[in-house]
Amino acid sequence: MAAAPAQARTDDAHRELRRRLRERVRIEDVLAKFQIATRGRGRAFCPFHLDRRRPSLTWHAIDTPDEGAVEVWRCWACRAHGDLFTLVQLLGGYATRGDAIRALAAEQRLPVPDRRPRDSLLRDRVLELAADYYARHLAGPALAYLASRGLPEPLLAEHRVGYAPPTPLTGFAQHCEAHKLDRIAEAVGLVQPATDRTPRRDYFRGRIIFPNLVRGRAVDLQGRAWPNREPRYLTLPSHANGDEELYGHPRVYNAEAASRAHVVVCEGIPDTLSVLAGGLPACGIYGTQGWRDGYRALFRSASRVYVAMDRDAQDAAIAIASAFGTRGRVLVPPEALGEHGDLNDWLVTLAGRDPARFAAMLRDAMAAAPTPWELWISRLPEVRPSERHDQIQPLLRDLAGLPRLFQHAHLELLHRRTGLPAAALAGALDEIEEELSAPPGDAP
Repeated sequence: MAAAPAQARTDDAHRELRRRLRERVRIEDVLAKFQIATRGRGRAFCPFHLDRRRPSLTWHAIDTPDEGAVEVWRCWACRAHGDLFTLVQLLGGYATRGDAIRALAAEQRLPVPDRRPRDSLLRDRVLELAADYYARHLAGPALAYLASRGLPEPLLAEHRVGYAPPTPLTGFAQHCEAHKLDRIAEAVGLVQPATDRTPRRDYFRGRIIFPNLVRGRAVDLQGRAWPNREPRYLTLPSHANGDEELYGHPRVYNAEAASRAHVVVCEGIPDTLSVLAGGLPACGIYGTQGWRDGYRALFRSASRVYVAMDRDAQDAAIAIASAFGTRGRVLVPPEALGEHGDLNDWLVTLAGRDPARFAAMLRDAMAAAPTPWELWISRLPEVRPSERHDQIQPLLRDLAGLPRLFQHAHLELLHRRTGLPAAALAGALDEIEEELSAPPGDAP
């Protein structure tokens, strides 16, 4: 669907703001502001890992069809990358790219255009309307189901969990009409437009509704099918493109917990609520594909980040946990839960829906949680000696740039697992670090 004229004007204004900021602020300026040492033109020590021997971060300009000349950066050791605004977001600890852009604009005394088209200024109001409407409908079998999953009613009320009845098809749509918000509800994606054959319909009908709250107010919604619908999870379609820059909120459930010293990052919202039921801090992403590199800025105060995916999603857990370097750990649900076991299964099955018992189990598991590279090494399959190079090369590349003692502890584990000499593994890692820290040519 083509953008409305107001939306197109807003997009153009944002594009112009980004262009003016790039004219005034360069990547080199940002590195200097944060006291990141540079070495010559276009090269610096990477601030995202212990880059002490040879500068491995480079930057250069590229031409883009929509934005023109854009400076981009990349670390050839830890593989962090992005553009000017991503760098400001990560170094400044901003929750979203949009926050970083607004902060830069304030520094440069540039006016920030209205982030949203005129009609969608009512978006927050219609999301609040939806959260309240669905919360009032959480009763009977849906409420009993959530109780059977170990989620007590006070917790559900605190997080404003609701239910979208499957019938009538137009219940919430009519509610929006009564509040003169029906067009906004369509624009946001809460209501599906009428067709020649059907009236306006509720997008989330037949689903348990989990509002994503920021300071108590709904900024997003996710629906989980209950009892039976496909797809199992739905999120607002209006968030599909550019949501975080437009609306200023990352798609991280209960994101305020990211500032805690120790926090569990869960695969989804029910798992997050399960951990919260036990009184431990937790955030949730929207499924295994929901992680974005920029979310790391939310966790800048956390000294330990435990990534908890379903048992059949350990590759995703390893990838996300490794983004936190030495702070990352993987919290693996017990094998007794089966192939697809998750945190909510753990609460229900092994903890008997007892939040205190579940919290004690979690604390024990957190104390023993492996680093992502420990877990990676433990899962290495047995291969012929001639295949070991291809088997361990990705692991060594992932360890590149991390502290030496941390590296050697993992190389010792790798030595025991594969039988390869520890000295040979250390030498191979040195070669990889040397290779990664030397950008190929002048244009990476």
